[in-house]
Amino acid sequence: MKRLLMGLLMSFVSLPGIRLPAQGVDCETSRAALVIRAAPIDPAPHVSPEVDLTSQPIFVPRGGRADAYVTVVSRLPDDSPGGPRGGIYVVIVAIAIEGNLRLAGVTHAGTVLDAHPEGLSMPDEAMIIMETIDPARNAGLQGAILRGMWLSTTLPLRSSATLFRLTLEAPATAAPAGRIVFRDGLVSVTVPQGAYNEVYVPPGPVDDLCLVGTTIEEAGAFRRGDANDDGTVDISDPITVLSVLFLGQADLLCRDAGDANDDGGIDVSDPIYTFGALFLGGPAIPPPFEEGCGIDPKDDILDCRTFRRCP
Repeated sequence: MKRLLMGLLMSFVSLPGIRLPAQGVDCETSRAALVIRAAPIDPAPHVSPEVDLTSQPIFVPRGGRADAYVTVVSRLPDDSPGGPRGGIYVVIVAIAIEGNLRLAGVTHAGTVLDAHPEGLSMPDEAMIIMETIDPARNAGLQGAILRGMWLSTTLPLRSSATLFRLTLEAPATAAPAGRIVFRDGLVSVTVPQGAYNEVYVPPGPVDDLCLVGTTIEEAGAFRRGDANDDGTVDISDPITVLSVLFLGQADLLCRDAGDANDDGGIDVSDPIYTFGALFLGGPAIPPPFEEGCGIDPKDDILDCRTFRRCP
């Protein structure tokens, strides 16, 4: 019975015309937002609405793949209807891919919809529907309509959480370029009347929902370990990374170059790894290193916006 009720409600909230898209929403003051991010938030919802709502590019290597993450941000005050225990219980995402990339996959694995430790989305408490759209019925656009609903629990009123992961695939013969946008009115098999981006809290949809899409750009070539982009890998590079981590130096323009051990992040283990490779006979720095400039062979959340020493 619970699943039947959830299915009926999911069908209802997808109807067009329930709420016209808000015009002129101020993302700095809006009570809720849907954001495309290059990095996920860990599966537990952060009880904090502090997520950067400025558009940040997704960097995709030519002929390769990269992930983009759909995140919901709730800034609802504790005196909201249904609060303080109330919160978001339905999210509808209608998303389109513009440009020359292919949407290779959509999943909720590893997100708050998949395995929250407090049982936020146990199978009998959540309904998740993910559909890719038919370009022939959507003005040639690729994309997806994604819906998540949980019945007995809600996301906290003031929180942020990753809901879905999109995998993008770039052509090998051209530089990847385009946008990921939230697009009301996309249609699918189960939503022929058109889906509208919505975030629901008691007693209904948030009427000042902020939607933050992003651009897609080509991941640049770089040389791993050359964190300061001076053309050599030497003692100045681990010092640069340490300065970024602990002394407030501006972030690296090519964060991939600072990831000396290629573990997909930048932390103190990277300068230690570089010191070991240079002076202690430790393992060699992973590619691209010995061969000079190249593209990161691994799919991770780091990017390389610019690297002067590589074309």
